[in-house]
Amino acid sequence: MPGLDGRTALGIWARFQLPGGLESAVISMVDMRVDFGAVGVDHSPIDAARIRLNADQLQRFFTAAWLTVTRLLPLAATDDPLAQRPAGPTTIELHLDNERAMENGDRALELLDVLDLSRFCEPPSSPRQSISTAVAAGLAFDDDHVHQLVGEALAHLASGFGFLDLG
Repeated sequence: MPGLDGRTALGIWARFQLPGGLESAVISMVDMRVDFGAVGVDHSPIDAARIRLNADQLQRFFTAAWLTVTRLLPLAATDDPLAQRPAGPTTIELHLDNERAMENGDRALELLDVLDLSRFCEPPSSPRQSISTAVAAGLAFDDDHVHQLVGEALAHLASGFGFLDLG
């Protein structure tokens, strides 16, 4: 999606890599990147709140990404990805990163400025710039089970990020 000045404001990239050389793993990845400057969001959390993603939207994105990397991208190598025997455990990784550092004293947006994770209760007082988790799982789950697993992985990710369930 083009932004205000022609830069990519919202981009989703899909990558698929077969083993080669010293690497024995197949890598299948979906990556969403947002350039908030290109969207027209300044450095203020109040401005960023206009386009803030909530946990349900994040869960839907990660569910779609999971299904894409396990069902669609492997079609580049085989007609039936689920019929292939894996060489090892299948790992699905979920990452949230803030890649923009402070520039010339300008305040960079924090992850919680652009992500509403209040579904996971009380946010941390000093949030990290990135957090990730990995799930070792099979590939043949139905869509609802994948959605449930993503929800559980996001809850785990939020607890590692510092969200505290005070209930």
